[in-house]
Amino acid sequence: LSESRQAMENKREHPRHISPDLVVVINSSIFRVLSWSYGGFLIDAGHHKFNVGGLLTIEGIGEKSDDFPTNIVAVNVPSRIVHHDENIVVGISCLQMDDSTLSLLQRHEARL
Repeated sequence: LSESRQAMENKREHPRHISPDLVVVINSSIFRVLSWSYGGFLIDAGHHKFNVGGLLTIEGIGEKSDDFPTNIVAVNVPSRIVHHDENIVVGISCLQMDDSTLSLLQRHEARL
């Protein structure tokens, strides 16, 4: 990691997890999660475009097996786009997370 990236990682409130089998649902589309913490997600946006600063709602969190989504649980997590690089990586900051969504992520974390 670069020095500035390392400094940013050290300031993180929540540790980041790599979870190749996690997916999120946004605007009825399923996105692969590149990494996540309790504060947000980095997703593979594919061909979708997002505007930095834009608001969205994460509608579901689940897993994928053999590239097919499974076990998607409906959630309602208001969020903001905080990063969109020139490739496909989009950073999402969760503005609020209810107890059931937090519990879902804690169960996923326990399996890592």
